Amino acid sequence: MKSYKIPKKSLIIYLVLFVIILVIAAFSSGYFIGQTLGYEEGKSENDVILTKILNNFTDYKDEFKKLLDNDEARYAAFGEVIEIDDQGILIANIFGIEKRVLKTEAVDNFEGIMEGDRIFVVGEPQGETLSARFYKKLPGPALKILGK
Repeated sequence: MKSYKIPKKSLIIYLVLFVIILVIAAFSSGYFIGQTLGYEEGKSENDVILTKILNNFTDYKDEFKKLLDNDEARYAAFGEVIEIDDQGILIANIFGIEKRVLKTEAVDNFEGIMEGDRIFVVGEPQGETLSARFYKKLPGPALKILGK
């Protein structure tokens, strides 16, 4: 039986080429998956999430697009209303993270919103709070808050 010896230099070259091809394949597949999910160069994760939410609210697309054209109003929060007071509302997402949403000139009253309702708010960040520019009550049952 004949045995073939591969020179050490050739083996190293083949291994390096294999690693390069593997790295290129990994980055290419990551890029393809990112594009499929909606990520593009220059878009933040917040932009991608808001775009996906926007596509789900077809009746309000024009209002959302007008709001999202303003760079300062590219922030959103959604969750269950857990407290309503004179300054605004407090909402908690499905992970139990709370966010204070303040009333503004654009939204001076959260009409039709009660504790336990699910709500989606677009607005401007003001430190730890969000100044509301637009809100929409979401249909369906209340969110189940984890750990509560």
